[in-house]
Amino acid sequence: MKRIITLGMCLLMIGGSITLSKAEGTKQLAPASSDPSTLNIRRNALQQFAWYGNTDSLNRLFIHIDDFSNEQILLGFKKDTNELMTQDVYFRIKDASGAIVYGPTMVPTSGTGYIQNHGNAVIGPNTLTGGAGGYTPFSFSPASNGDFYIEFNRDNPVTLQASECRLGLWDITVANTTSNTAIDGRVFSYNWGLNAGSFTNNFNGSFYIYSDDRIVTKATFNDFQPWRFYVYCNRYGVQNTGLIAEDRKSVAFEVTEPQFKLFLNDPDINV
Repeated sequence: MKRIITLGMCLLMIGGSITLSKAEGTKQLAPASSDPSTLNIRRNALQQFAWYGNTDSLNRLFIHIDDFSNEQILLGFKKDTNELMTQDVYFRIKDASGAIVYGPTMVPTSGTGYIQNHGNAVIGPNTLTGGAGGYTPFSFSPASNGDFYIEFNRDNPVTLQASECRLGLWDITVANTTSNTAIDGRVFSYNWGLNAGSFTNNFNGSFYIYSDDRIVTKATFNDFQPWRFYVYCNRYGVQNTGLIAEDRKSVAFEVTEPQFKLFLNDPDINV
């Protein structure tokens, strides 16, 4: 049994009709169109969030499938064009064994898989019930259940490029193919890589933290002004020395200690 507690913060590191369509991505991290929700892919050798070359499962961006015979993954993206980020970006999806099961595919600049604006991202895939005004998604029908993960790479669909890339708008939705509706609570990471664009932009996103003892805690960021930053949560603090008084102190150096899953919505009971 799980219960939800609402908090204001968790550990992070700074560097007329009824609408049924839902989305997971920009909608949760950018409640308003002026809010940033940019995914920051591979900042440096320590922070390799959702990158082709990442080998640490704690830095992956996961998508859970519970019933592959009745579920599909719908996706859409828009590259971040700030700071001359105009290079091509490619993505692929891997299954739990590490096998590539979708892609590589280039993040588009129009057409299928392209999210034109914030409103499209919030509405979600236009192929779902209530999705009028949303975006036309890429679709992938898995052949197995489990945790899939999506990876990105700059400039090349195959060869690793140790370079940063960013996605300004994005959506990853798991959908029920029978009811043609979204299933929330299927997208998570242990260590989210994000970018607010500057120290004056306000981040107002929220996460649902799922701890090892099955307690769900909602962390909300109200007008938080970081720039590049990473969000993760654990049971001990910034460090894990075994000394509580030390582990919970702020530090003046870069550190990453993820432990718990961070979802964009209340985790689906089947995850």
